[in-house]
Amino acid sequence: DYNVFYYKNKQTGRARMKIVRYKNNKYYESKTVIYAIKPVAVKSLKAVSSTNQIELTWDKLNGATSYQIEEFDNYSNSYNVIDTVKTNSYSDYLLDEGVEYKLRVRAGTKIDDRMVYGNCSDITVSTFYKEVKLKSAKTTAKSKAAVKWTAKTSDTKGYFVEYSENRSFKDKQKLKITGKTADSAVIKKLKSGVKYYFRVRSYNRKIGKYFYSLYSSTKSAVIK
Repeated sequence: DYNVFYYKNKQTGRARMKIVRYKNNKYYESKTVIYAIKPVAVKSLKAVSSTNQIELTWDKLNGATSYQIEEFDNYSNSYNVIDTVKTNSYSDYLLDEGVEYKLRVRAGTKIDDRMVYGNCSDITVSTFYKEVKLKSAKTTAKSKAAVKWTAKTSDTKGYFVEYSENRSFKDKQKLKITGKTADSAVIKKLKSGVKYYFRVRSYNRKIGKYFYSLYSSTKSAVIK
């Protein structure tokens, strides 16, 4: 018969296990095993991006001494380590606009002069193109509004015009305009006497996915 005793085996780090063997219901021999408990996967991994920057955040993990950041490389078809940080956040700068990035994070701890890492948590995030300049949003006729912007000349397949009765664009509606040279749109069937808010962003489509610009500034108009 055997009995197994565990010591400090619930937290990340160095743990100890003692195995005791009994023969004829009496103690016969024992053995102590030292082993490592690796960190669990990080939780609540989130990403916020702009035109040239991505910021990652995640929940701080007890027992972790550092976090390893990895990025997927399309050429080698594998993840490569790009940084190691000691806090539960990471920022990457000087990135390209309109690019998809596949990143992952794993927690590490030092046990007996070697690093032990947990499983990776991954996330996919894209950077944005620069915002479109919204020139005007005016009511031109009953239940209609004309929206004008400055067309972009590159990295654009078209535009989305969004409009809402709410300044925060809750319950927003949108109109898709195809063509990078488009610079205006007329929105119909609006409610007369109601104030609407308008904004525009461009879109590009590549590798079967949409990539967007940042939103333009917001303009408003009371509909005739």
